[in-house]
Amino acid sequence: MPMLLAVAAIHHDLIRKGLRMNVDLVCETGEVWDVHHLACLVGFGAAAVHPYLALRAVSALAGTRGFEEK
Repeated sequence: MPMLLAVAAIHHDLIRKGLRMNVDLVCETGEVWDVHHLACLVGFGAAAVHPYLALRAVSALAGTRGFEEK
């Protein structure tokens, strides 16, 4: 299930039950790879997002571009 769909469903269910102001939604997802995806999750109700796959990809590329040495 896409994380955006899950966040939106939980967000609206919490609103219907009157619990939304008591809960923060934190997403751990591999589906976020640019700012737009992150903004959509926050816009649909997520309080925080942990984009583990994007962070793992960035750390794998660290030091491979050749610009680190001066």
